[in-house]
Formats: sequence, structure tokens, C-alpha cells
Amino acid sequence: MGEQILILLSAPCPLVPKLIKPRCIGDYRAPFKVGNLPIVVTALTLALCVTLCHSNIYSPLCTFMHLSEHSLPGIRTHNIFAPKHRQSTHLQNERLKTSKVTFFFETSGYLPSNPVSILGSHLSSFDRIGPCSFRLHPNPSWIKPLPLIMAYKDVTPPAGGKISVQNGKLNVPDNPIVPFIRGDGTGPDIWAASERVFNAAVQKAYNGKKKIAWFEVFAGETSKEKFDNWLPDDTVDAFKEYLVGIKGPLTTPIGGGIRSLNVALRQMLDLYVCLRPVQYFHGVPSPVKHPEKVDMVIFRENTEDIYAGIEYAGGSPEAQKVLDFIAQNFPKDAAKIRFGTQKQMADYMKLAAPDHNVSNMPVQVGIGIKPVSNVGTVRLVKSAIEYALRHKRRNVTIVHKGNIMKFTEGAFRDWGYAAAERIFSDKVYTWAAWERTKKEKGEAAANDEQKAALKSGRLLIKDAIADITLQQVLTRPEDFDVIATLNLNGDYLSDALAAQVGGIGIAPGGNINYVTGHAIFEATHGTAPKYANQDKVNPGSVVLSGEMMLRYLGWAEAADLIVKGLNGAIASRRVTYDFARLMEGATEIKCSEFGDNIIEHM
Repeated sequence: MGEQILILLSAPCPLVPKLIKPRCIGDYRAPFKVGNLPIVVTALTLALCVTLCHSNIYSPLCTFMHLSEHSLPGIRTHNIFAPKHRQSTHLQNERLKTSKVTFFFETSGYLPSNPVSILGSHLSSFDRIGPCSFRLHPNPSWIKPLPLIMAYKDVTPPAGGKISVQNGKLNVPDNPIVPFIRGDGTGPDIWAASERVFNAAVQKAYNGKKKIAWFEVFAGETSKEKFDNWLPDDTVDAFKEYLVGIKGPLTTPIGGGIRSLNVALRQMLDLYVCLRPVQYFHGVPSPVKHPEKVDMVIFRENTEDIYAGIEYAGGSPEAQKVLDFIAQNFPKDAAKIRFGTQKQMADYMKLAAPDHNVSNMPVQVGIGIKPVSNVGTVRLVKSAIEYALRHKRRNVTIVHKGNIMKFTEGAFRDWGYAAAERIFSDKVYTWAAWERTKKEKGEAAANDEQKAALKSGRLLIKDAIADITLQQVLTRPEDFDVIATLNLNGDYLSDALAAQVGGIGIAPGGNINYVTGHAIFEATHGTAPKYANQDKVNPGSVVLSGEMMLRYLGWAEAADLIVKGLNGAIASRRVTYDFARLMEGATEIKCSEFGDNIIEHM
């Protein structure tokens, strides 16, 4: 006697409609076997199972939900779930008195990357179901899935392997599919040179055993012209599916219009770390006397702070609602909004311009909200400390403006210290601990304690006020190593430091979620449209961002070759115009030629 098992999964997730488009899978049901047991699976289920077993699109967060009985023609159903709680339902260990069993599983939110394994582990206690004995072993190899990839509307992925995350670590095939965006303005020129550098480094490092399968996707002006969409779903889906990608500069209109596409991608993929290493390459023109002293890595929080994009235009109904709410609930705070009422404007104008009639002047106060969370802080600071420990750096500095913004920036500092002491108690020494010892035993005892801790190999965790930091990275750059900071401070600090080592033209950047593995590496400069299609600008920012990407993938040998090639190219004094105009005896060459120069010096 053969049991019919119908496993019906449903997932109310935005990605699901893309996974189950009709062109991907058969219409109603597709039979296949698990061991000797026939399984009848709906098209919806098969599409999900195949995709989930062969990708890591979803995080391994699953809750089995209660389902009412369903009826399908010719198949009896039996509900084996105890509906105790919709998000925490337990399987009943009971014998089912039917030879035709239909298991209905419904999940909410993200599905597991291996649903068969989880299903098997829960059913292993069922030694008998009706008159027939069987045990479902959690072995996904039993499933013979159809080849299935995420459905794309306007782009087609190349042949290649998928990067995945296993046990918190990236699993990178020898031919990973890597989505890329050429970028706007000078982006196409820069990408053409950079891609040749990446391919040459990988080829030389691994002698053809490894190769990147480049997958072009679109965003920005090119995408708007091509698809009438600044950021198509295809692009977001590609970065979600293949985990790691790289992009050139994208247009960001100032003022009205679309918000930053860079910020949008970071928030959609929850790329909470903006990683900005800043180092000096010998020979690069610099405005400071000792640029070689600058060797810092900035961990900039990427999803919170005022960059979260919660803001309302002055004079809009939304802004007025916020003003009214504050006035009604926090009148003392409302008084701090200098021109939030007609009376406040009138009182000032009596002094500044007595003849000016303000009776018809509308209240116009732009409102922005600055969210800073404990969890957001902890995951950023944790990432910075882990990086510092892994790379044997000297210290981590928490940069903030907590002396003024006590419950956002100040909380960032306090939560950062608390996380450092809680998670890395035996590996770090914090200035918070120094302050406690000073209060209890005096400053000399605190100094001795810190000295002993650092001598034993512990990592120093300290903090600095943001404006003082901007001064001290100029006057005392050797005091800083790894920096953890909030979004706006990190934006200012990254570009200020880049200027000390040659400008953002060669400053790389990466946006990373160390939990899911998602990462997008990018140029840190703008599109420079006046130089578009002139084969003129420096490709260094994208080249070094690619070096970061290769190192993130674990391809350090290829990354090292890029650094070696760039050092050699700069030392040869055959450089792009931005360097040539400031270097004595330099020869100006094209963007494409500079790429070739890097390859020649690998």
C-alpha cells in the first residue's frame, strides 16, 4: 500500500510571486518520489521546495503554523497539528488512521533553506501511520528537483554557481554569479577598466580554476531610460539571490525627486555596515604632510540615523501633524522648535523686519526623525570589534556626538560599550571600565589597569566626540585604527579621511550584512557626468572596491594582486589626469590605459 503525501507550503512573502510564475513550473501537480513513497506536490509547493533547497534566499527562520483541513479531489486529509498557538504549533505524536495522508504546512515570513530536512526531523517520531510503517529521513538528496531559478523579467542570469551562507560562513563556488551595475556618468568607462582588472587578477591567481560569471543588472539613469524605472525589481532580486555584487556610481538628485538609490539598496537588503577602509598608496598626491600615517577602517552604520529617510517637507500636512503632536504632548519641547508657530514667526519679524506682514506666511518647518536603536548599535559595534580582533588591529573608537544628542548618539556610545563588555569580556578593555575604576580607586589605578590589559593583548575600545575626531584624524591620525560610528558622522568622516590619502577617486566602499552574507561593493564617488564617455577618470575606487569584494569572497590571492598592481601603476607615474596634474614627472593616460597599467604590474 502506498501513502499519498501532499505537502502544501505557502509563504506570504514579497518574493514568492516571483518564484512561482507560471513559466517556471507545471500547472497543478507534479509527482515525484521520496524513497519508495509517492509524493504529489502542487505547483506552488514544488516551486518553493526546489528554490529553497537550491538557494539561500530565505533566512533559516521558520515557525510551523496551524492549518485547518483542506479538501482536494481524490485525496483525504488529516490535520496532525495541535492549534495551541498560531506561531508555535507542535506536532502531535499520534497514529494516523488513514493510509492516505496529506500533511499541510503553512509558514509565515521567511522559510527555511532546507524544508525537507526540517520536515523529516519532525516526522521521525512517527513509526506507524495507519497500517503502514515508514520513517521519513531528513535527507534532501532524496528530492530530485527540477532546475529552477528566480524568474527575472528583463535580465537573464549567466551560467554559474550561487554564493550561499552555511553555518555563518560564505560558501563560494569556483564560478560565482556576481551581479553588477555599470553606473551612470563615468560609470561605464570605469567599469570597463575595472572588470578587466578583476578578471586578470582572478586568472593569474588561480590559473583559470576560478572565474566570475558577471551578471549585469540596472539602476539609475540607464535603468530609467531603458525600463522607465530607477530601481527595477530584477536588480533588487538579483542582489538578494546571489548575495554579493558590485556597482558603479549612481545618480542621486538633490532636493526633490527620487531618494538615493544607494541608500535604498542598503535598506532593502539591510546592509547595516558601510565598510570604508582608508589607506595611503605611496606616490599618490596628498594635501597633508604624512598621509602614510592614515590607516583606518570605518564601520559606518548604514540603516538608521537621519539617513533612515523619515522626514517631512516644511509646510506639508505630515510635518504639521508632527508639530501638532509635539505641541500637544510635549509643550516644553515644542517651544524649542524656533519657528514652529505663527506667533513665533511674528515675534521675530517684529524685531527683524517690523514693516513686513507675516500674517499670511505659512509655518514651514522641515521635520526629520533620527532613530538609533540598541540592536542596530550592537550589531554594528560587534562587527567592528570582530574585524579588529580578526585583523589584529590596535583599537576601536566609537565616534559620536553624545554630548549634545544624549539619547541617540549618547546611547550609541553607551550601548556600544555595554555590547563590547558583554560579548567580548575576555578580549577587550573599554574606557567605560577605566571610568569605573577611576571613580572607585583613582586615576592612577585606572591607568595601571588599562596598561596591564593592553599588555596582555586585549583590544582597546574607546570613544571620541565627532567634531573633535575630524580635527584629530588630521593632527593625530596614528591614534585611530578601527572606527565605529553612526550614519551621518560616518559619511563626513569617510570623505574627510579619503581626502588625506588622495581623494574619493580611489576610496573603496562595501555595504555588508554579516548575518545574511549579502554585500554590495561600490564606488564612493559621484557620477561626474561632464566626463562621461571620455575614458578619462580614475577607476581606482571601483578597482579597490572589487579588491574588497574578492577578499570578502575569500579570494585573497586575487585581491593581493590588485593591490600590488595598483601600487606598481602609481609608482610608474603613468596615471589618470587627477593624479597626473599633481605628480611631478607624471604622464597622463586614459582610464582604460590605467586599468591596463594595473594589470601589467600585478
